Amino acid sequence: MYQQKPKRSAAIRAHVDALIQEEDRSAEISAGLVRIFAGMALGAVAIVTAVSFPHSEQVASSHYRGGALIVGGFILAGLVAVGLARSPFYRRELAYVFLALDAVLIGLFLHLTFQNTGFTGDLAAVFPVVWLPPLLLTVAVLRIQPNVQVFGLVAFAVVMLSVVLAHGSTDPESRYLIAGRTAPFFAPQANIMRLAMLLLLGALLVMAAYRGRRLLVRALDEAEQRGALTRFLPAEIASLITDGAFGGGLLPGRRQLAAILFVDIRDSTARAENLDPVDLATFIASFRRCVTRAASEHGGVIDKFIGDGALVVFGLPEPRPDDATRALACARMLLSLIDRWNLERQLEPPVRVGIGVHVGDVFFGVVGDESRKELTVLGDTVNVGARLEQATKTSGTPLLASAEVVEAAGEKSGWTEIRREPLRGRTGLVRVMRPV
Repeated sequence: MYQQKPKRSAAIRAHVDALIQEEDRSAEISAGLVRIFAGMALGAVAIVTAVSFPHSEQVASSHYRGGALIVGGFILAGLVAVGLARSPFYRRELAYVFLALDAVLIGLFLHLTFQNTGFTGDLAAVFPVVWLPPLLLTVAVLRIQPNVQVFGLVAFAVVMLSVVLAHGSTDPESRYLIAGRTAPFFAPQANIMRLAMLLLLGALLVMAAYRGRRLLVRALDEAEQRGALTRFLPAEIASLITDGAFGGGLLPGRRQLAAILFVDIRDSTARAENLDPVDLATFIASFRRCVTRAASEHGGVIDKFIGDGALVVFGLPEPRPDDATRALACARMLLSLIDRWNLERQLEPPVRVGIGVHVGDVFFGVVGDESRKELTVLGDTVNVGARLEQATKTSGTPLLASAEVVEAAGEKSGWTEIRREPLRGRTGLVRVMRPV
């Protein structure tokens, strides 16, 4: 079934827009630097060709004036663009201004070239300046703004066509006297084909800018959503959601093997009554850091924190052969971290926890209604893990595990069975084990 793509929140949309604007600023700086480099490169090429190849004084005068205009204009425009883009006066609209300036410079250079050569508009293709618009349109793609690209294409086409049409055309016989055997390549058909190729190039660059910007927005959007989700969900689960897993299997849910670890602080109610809100928040945060570190070290996913307790799952997003081994190792590390916490902070009374570990089939998926959904694990395995954690209150040990998880981890020699009985809320027998 088709599912509508979720809308971005206002905060995410604002942040993405801010990042896009910053990217536009960076792109304007890059375009300005390219404009400076292009001006210097064209100037250097003009000087080298003027020295290396013979030319008439008329052609030299035309190229010197036009070349100085275009080179100086590009370099000056580039310097101004870079300066404004790095200043508080930067606006996105500057991209349109500088593209319009580029079009005016090219149009003026083309006009001067016509005046100095005496050629008519239909011979414009013979001038090197007509190759500048494709170059500048390509530079404009750096901005990744399709609207700017469209504006540039229209500006260059309008300015150049206006200058060409303003200088008229020649009849075929006069064109042949001027161009010789190349005259057919300056006929209306050939010139219209050149214009069509320029417009096609511009359209393709508009498409490239559009695709690039869409990809950038999508990447930023997903990064922002993933960043927001990881504040509330484990990174492994958040990546599944942002990668579109809701449509692929998590929404209906699935059954799979997983190891479950429940941990809870003992006598936390009495401790909370003796702490002010700030100290209590610091205390809970420190406990959660211990849980997070132990889970992270052993590849566990914290399904949720429940007040002063936590549910850690091993086997998400996919089950692994060593899930049980890692769950028991995480439990031992967590007890070690709690002992170190007590020693370093000299907590009175010392923090005590209860940990229950079990392994078995669980339901993993999304539960809830349209108003609230939650990605979690459910099932008898989860209940057994919770009952084992509760059983530590009367067993005289902070860690209990089922025989199933001990056997799955291959640690039978390190554990001993203390009883075999139904746990509260469950009819089947559970073999309860504690470390030797």
